[in-house]
Amino acid sequence: MKSKHKYLTFNTLFQFKKWLKATTAYQITFEDKGQDLLQIWIDKDGEILHANLQVSIWIGRMVEVKKLAVGKPINIWVKDHWEPYNGLIVKTKTAES
Repeated sequence: MKSKHKYLTFNTLFQFKKWLKATTAYQITFEDKGQDLLQIWIDKDGEILHANLQVSIWIGRMVEVKKLAVGKPINIWVKDHWEPYNGLIVKTKTAES
């Protein structure tokens, strides 16, 4: 699965925030168990657009959108299969909500 957004660049923070708002389909918040990753923003196809920390590690990776559910882990595409990420989803926010 190839990233559509990973190598985009922006001239200003305002430009980035405007793009992120327009492109985000889901904003996911994870249960805090001491891990660094607490929030991700993903597009309608499941590509991670932004993360609260370690952005370069997470952007461009794919999430299995059809299985997003509060109380469940997300599945991340790793090489050739879906693998559950350790954090449990506590809140999902769609672009419509």
